[in-house]
Parts: sequence; structure tokens; C-alpha cells
Amino acid sequence: MFLGMTTFTLARVLLSLIGIFAGYVLVCGLLAAKRLDGAVSSH
Repeated sequence: MFLGMTTFTLARVLLSLIGIFAGYVLVCGLLAAKRLDGAVSSH
């Protein structure tokens, strides 16, 4: 256990953080009017 979290909870937290980061990248690309095909496919 890491910081009192089970493995399942830790995996879910990491996936959520990856999703939040990918969304942030997409919003920044949208605001800058840039095509981010790689980020779109990962999201």
C-alpha cells in the first residue's frame, strides 16, 4: 500500500490524472487554434 491506498485505488487515481492532463492539453491546443492529433487520439 502507498499512502494507505490499495493498488486499485492508486491505479484509478493515476488514470484520472492522465485524463485530466490530456484534457488540459486539448483545451490549451483549442485556445491556441493548433491541431493536436496525437492528444485527441489519446483522449
